[in-house]
Amino acid sequence: MKTRPGSLALLLAIATAGVVANGANAQTADHGKITTVSRAVMVFVQLEQSLDDALRNKDEAGLTKLLGADFELRQAGNPGVPIARAEWLKGSAPDPQSKLSQVAVHDHGTLAVSSYLRSTPSDQPDQPARLTFVVDVWKKTGDDWQLDTRYESDAGAASAPEQDVKPTGKG
Repeated sequence: MKTRPGSLALLLAIATAGVVANGANAQTADHGKITTVSRAVMVFVQLEQSLDDALRNKDEAGLTKLLGADFELRQAGNPGVPIARAEWLKGSAPDPQSKLSQVAVHDHGTLAVSSYLRSTPSDQPDQPARLTFVVDVWKKTGDDWQLDTRYESDAGAASAPEQDVKPTGKG
């Protein structure tokens, strides 16, 4: 895979920011376990970003390179009814403000499974961001990866930031 100068550094910064942003939760849930960003995570975060960019820009060449011809989406609310590639492409451009976090990759040679949380800001300033849990199955063709199948599930709303609570004087 060819990368532009500086893109690896940018990718590492993005991936690290996601890990750092979730560091408190990860350490609490994993009893102090420190998460590191693997090469595979960096590669697939870059692939996800390239796919997002191609979707937003309606870049047919980019979509052809990154999206398998038989791509389908399966959603948790109706898993028995796949959404085909053409239908998915009609309304699939992600919000430019969305962020990926908690990325994990399982590389099985010519098949890789990546999972992550996508946080999409609400249109309402007083509402928390929506979270979507995504599992992507990527197939390797030659030296390139193509997204074959995506599984999505609504993961609710992001936790509202904790606010200072003033004592009420009641015991």
